[in-house]
Amino acid sequence: MSALSTKELMANRETIGKTLDILGGHRAVTKLPEGYEGKCKVVQEQTGKIIGVFPNKKEACSVARYAIFPDGGYGPEVIVMKANKEEITHQTLEDWICD
Repeated sequence: MSALSTKELMANRETIGKTLDILGGHRAVTKLPEGYEGKCKVVQEQTGKIIGVFPNKKEACSVARYAIFPDGGYGPEVIVMKANKEEITHQTLEDWICD
């Protein structure tokens, strides 16, 4: 999947999950406007790598919160954003974990 520019990653963010400081204090954030209902992508902040595209905010946020933990492997920060041109890659958190 393609990487995003720093400018795209740095705009307004809201924290949706955080690990304990002992686990690195990693964060999951969203850049979605209130009430957004479309498909979403989950992006690794450090690299801009898209780690998955989901049909809705609920599933994308679940993946983002999981991804910041050691088992998820995508800390220290993961961002949930609107998916415009990207095709859906997974329907649920479970699909993503099992992929």
